Amino acid sequence: MSKADVDASDFKGALSKQESANDKGWKLDHIGEVGLKSRLRIQDMNIDLLKRHFCKLMSPSNMVLVPTVLKGLGDMPIFLHVIKTAPKKIGA
Repeated sequence: MSKADVDASDFKGALSKQESANDKGWKLDHIGEVGLKSRLRIQDMNIDLLKRHFCKLMSPSNMVLVPTVLKGLGDMPIFLHVIKTAPKKIGA
């Protein structure tokens, strides 16, 4: 960021300095596809499409944590099928 951007920013922390799931031995995978499948520049994309994409990308119900020692598990169709079809238990 430029000095002007830094001066104008409310958040000045560096996310790279924060602990992450990866640091703790976990990898975040998405259950449903989250790719935009577009070569358009983001500023040329439809804003409603981008809003829907952001909601899908950031939705906790579309995320699963997988131990990094099992990296790749979150991309396996059978694993994703089990996650998608498992009974939902609230408060369990």
